[in-house]
Amino acid sequence: MAKRKFKINLFDVLAIVAVVAIGLMVIFANSNKPSLGAMTVQVEVKVSDKPAIDNILPSLQMTEEGVYYNGTKYPIRQTGYRVENDPTGAIKYLYITLEGPGEIAGGNSIFNGQRIYVNQKAEIHADYRVKGYVSDFHYAD
Repeated sequence: MAKRKFKINLFDVLAIVAVVAIGLMVIFANSNKPSLGAMTVQVEVKVSDKPAIDNILPSLQMTEEGVYYNGTKYPIRQTGYRVENDPTGAIKYLYITLEGPGEIAGGNSIFNGQRIYVNQKAEIHADYRVKGYVSDFHYAD
């Protein structure tokens, strides 16, 4: 009886490489989490669109959790809001204060896994949707 040789052909090599590559991609996809930051940062978003302000004011009073900033998948908290009126009493600006993980150091300001700048466009999604600009950010402490 002749001893049978174990042969590996090109198809076997490609199949093994593909299985290992898919396995590594799954491992890295599950372990790749963005650096959200170690501190708590408060961001103030300024909204100047008067029709939008009138539409979302009732929703602002009820929203505390489950607010999403710029489409991220990590929710943050809305800690408050304030309305600035002009001298005639009409609503001029709405400031929404958000609080979440972040870091402000060395020229890199990170909020909820994203770099932020003053006057950067911002979108807030919750029970309402609104667009505005970042007017201020600082540590919550």
